[in-house]
Formats: sequence, C-alpha cells, structure tokens
Amino acid sequence: MLRYLIIFIGITLGAAVLIPNRTESSAPAPKHSVAAGNLLEELRYQVDVWVFKDAIDTQVTLKRLDQQRYRAQVNGKAVGLLGVFSGHWQGRYATEMILVDGKFMPVVYREESQHGSKKNLKEYRFDYDKKVVELFKWDNGKQQLTKRWQTALSEPMYDPLSFYYNQRLQGMSFGKQGETLKFQGIPYPKPEDIVLRIGPDTPQGRKIMVTLDNRVFENERNHVYALLDKDGVPVEAWTDVLRFGRITGKLKPGSKRFNGRLLASGGIKEG
Repeated sequence: MLRYLIIFIGITLGAAVLIPNRTESSAPAPKHSVAAGNLLEELRYQVDVWVFKDAIDTQVTLKRLDQQRYRAQVNGKAVGLLGVFSGHWQGRYATEMILVDGKFMPVVYREESQHGSKKNLKEYRFDYDKKVVELFKWDNGKQQLTKRWQTALSEPMYDPLSFYYNQRLQGMSFGKQGETLKFQGIPYPKPEDIVLRIGPDTPQGRKIMVTLDNRVFENERNHVYALLDKDGVPVEAWTDVLRFGRITGKLKPGSKRFNGRLLASGGIKEG
C-alpha cells in the first residue's frame, strides 16, 4: 500500500501536466545550465492514510548534480503508528536526467523501498546510443542488481518525474476543460495507458483526474484526483484504494519553488 502511495504521488505529478513530446532526439549533449545552487526545488506534503494523519513524511526535490546532470526525487517515510505497523517503511523514486535542447532526458530511473530488512529496488537504464531501455532488479540473495528485461527505445520515453519537470521547464499548458489525454508509461510488466481528464479551473486550482492501473492489486483501476496551481504544482491530491481507504496529500507552506522557465541566456530561473 505504501509503495503504491509513492507511485501515486509520482504519477500524479507527472500525468497532471503532460503531453508526450515525440520528436526524435540524439544521445544527450547538454546545451543549458541552471542558476547557481544545488537544490532547485523542495516541495513538502502532508500525506494522510485512512485514519492516520500526517502518516508519511514526503518530499519532492529537484537538484543539480553538476553542470550536466540533475536529479528529481520523491522521498517517503512512514512515521508514527503507520511507521510501526509497516516495519518503518521508507521509499524513494528518483530520476537522473540530462538537459538536451530544453528538455530533460532520463538516464536512470529508480524505484526503491525498504521495510525491516527487506529491500526492493528497480533501476531502469536508458541507453541512447544503443536505443534500448534495460531493467535491473535487486536480488536479495545475491545482494546485487541483475538484469531482468529490456525494450527498444525507438522514440522518447519518460518516467513521471522527468515528464513533470519537462512541463515545468516549458511552461504549463493544461488544455481545455473536458479534454482527455493518454500517454504510455514504461511498458513493464505490461503496456499501460494512463488517462488524464482535465476538469474545471476552480479558485483552489485546476482539477484533473488520472486513471491508472493499481500496481499492487491486479485487475484494479484507480482514479486519482488533484488540484494544480498556476505553476502546475499539485496543491492537493486524493484517491480511494479499495482495501485501505482514502489517501490524501496536501502541499505544506514554505516549500522552495522552482519556476521552471528557461531564460533567454539558457539558464533556469528560480522563483
């Protein structure tokens, strides 16, 4: 359930504002740099799970690793009673990216979680020279990553975090109320269409609904609702998971914001 929550946060962030750019791209060769400073954005959310209030300490961050490389990340850690019941679960979803022609291109996307002594790790590696995406999984017995799957990288493929920050870079475009959009996530273990329906622009923000497969329970689809501010940042999101009840997330005040617009000089403006 907690693993699903972090997926839900990542998908909501990504799907809320995206239309895939299907222009072919060569291997990454960065042409832009960001303004000075390592931490570009830090968003903190209060996440409630059923009757457990503020049950998961959650942050979304964007960092510059060097002039060529960036990392977008969602961290979650169960606290309080939920922490005890879950074996002190913690999870992280992270994408390392390079900025190419004004777009973030994912290089490595990781899904990682741990509770008790058990570790789960998936690592998707994007090889633009060979035009393949490879999946490596953590083997608890061998204590190492082993290759499990690969597919052709015949057109640009993005994870939710790189999708999300690409839209923030390019400026937000929500489309029209009533419009329905589809995009393809990473096709593992099976192809999946994630459906986005754009709702009204309310005083609280633009309302959207995302429909996606539940990656924890087979043959179950979930509806995720979110309110987005003018910058495309989810200020509130909620969903009902059949076996666990309602999960909600609200943006906490005092978060560090990343404006997301490229300056004429090619840098990135912070705001």
